[in-house]
Amino acid sequence: MSSIGRRQFLIVAGTLPASPIISAQRAEKRWRVGFLSLDTAASEAGRQALELFPFALAKLGYWENRNLEIEWRWADGKSADLPELATALVRLPVDIIVARTNAPIVAAKNATRSIPIVMLNGSFPVETGLVESLAHPGGNVTGTSYVSPDTFAKQMQMLKEIVPRARRVAALVGAPVSDANRFEQTVRASLNRVADSLGMTVRYYDVQRPEEISAVLEKIASSGPTPCFTGARRF
Repeated sequence: MSSIGRRQFLIVAGTLPASPIISAQRAEKRWRVGFLSLDTAASEAGRQALELFPFALAKLGYWENRNLEIEWRWADGKSADLPELATALVRLPVDIIVARTNAPIVAAKNATRSIPIVMLNGSFPVETGLVESLAHPGGNVTGTSYVSPDTFAKQMQMLKEIVPRARRVAALVGAPVSDANRFEQTVRASLNRVADSLGMTVRYYDVQRPEEISAVLEKIASSGPTPCFTGARRF
């Protein structure tokens, strides 16, 4: 999973209402922001979120314990807990929900059609129905996306340039394909389409926990020379 960068949080912070003018003569509104993530608070991504998100908002005039409350919700890698966590944020209620990666984004969207949702690291947002289009998202979801069909096409083309004789590609994925997992269907369809155009085939290996990676790589190595397109993801 890619780290959350300072720039992303500045972008997210910029979607909040304009910074209120601080005045001693009137009480400021206290904005309540929900942050929903599949990660744990102790992970690298979690630690960066806890540091950078409040920092970015403070630069815009939103300070915790003054005019801002951040409701942190961590699924600790358990995607099945996301719907309940998202519903809890809606019930508080919060003024806005920031959701990182597709599973939390989907959970938040299913929980509310009225509270604004900002997606971080959204993948295939148009293809998976998170937004109507990148130019005009529609609905209550907006934000940033970092994976699209063009992304995979470029990665596969680069792999082919590095290993021109490549015919088989191994892809490490973090979620099984199913009728309910529209995102994973989109990912695999995109990879298969690009690989076919380059004369290659893709074999998928499910990796649910980090400690499984070594065994999977050994399995791939024992199957013969195979360029490894590592796409291990947590959705």
